[in-house]
Amino acid sequence: MGQGRRSARNKLISKYMKPKSVGLEIGVFNGGYAKKILNKVNLKKLYLIDPWIIQSEFPHDKYGG
Repeated sequence: MGQGRRSARNKLISKYMKPKSVGLEIGVFNGGYAKKILNKVNLKKLYLIDPWIIQSEFPHDKYGG
């Protein structure tokens, strides 16, 4: 991932996720981004949601058919 995308992502985390709030990540995969969120913001709770069935409408993604 490029430095520009990483910087933009960190700004979004800081802007929208406030300490002691509850967060949600959809599409967790291996938890790498969730770890970054937890390291950056002291959340009360972070819900992690991942599809658990093959989604054939996304054939070129890792979770597709």
